[in-house]
Amino acid sequence: MPFEIGKIYDIPRIGLVRIGAGTAKGKKYKATRISDGRVIQFGASGARIVPNSEKGNSYCSRSMDIDQEFGFNANTLSRLNWHCVGTVSKKDLQIKPKK
Repeated sequence: MPFEIGKIYDIPRIGLVRIGAGTAKGKKYKATRISDGRVIQFGASGARIVPNSEKGNSYCSRSMDIDQEFGFNANTLSRLNWHCVGTVSKKDLQIKPKK
């Protein structure tokens, strides 16, 4: 299951992140880091995220080559949303929403 809008996730090495609906043109999600209020817009607004599928594997493979470190950026958040582990999209979400 992809990120749920309105939930807070505890992402390792990033911290608590609130997921909201994207406000930038063409973006589906907005992630706000609670510790400092920094906002990242990510995800295509029309995309259906289906982890553990050929579409997911294709996305994970393409996004693996983007030269960015694991951190609070759009690539990392999108890869978490697609449940990427290396170049493969897995079925289980690695992070759960906080209750």
